[in-house]
Amino acid sequence: SCRPNTRAIKRESDNTGDAVLLAVRHIPEGEEITISYVDEELKLSARRAALKDYGFVCVCERCHEDERRRAKAKGKKPKK
Repeated sequence: SCRPNTRAIKRESDNTGDAVLLAVRHIPEGEEITISYVDEELKLSARRAALKDYGFVCVCERCHEDERRRAKAKGKKPKK
């Protein structure tokens, strides 16, 4: 997610590849736990380019909002 609700923290003592997830905001019951694979401060196109290395296109809420904003600025209808 480009608006994650946790951060993955790798501790020096974790030599098994484990990480600790720390909540960065309240996570309501039933909400999916998410992390970000990229710098969330990047623009949509840069985030999507960085995520190609992971083999997917992010379709999180923030990416949809950015697409709508971009389409509105260009006078086009956003994708659904």
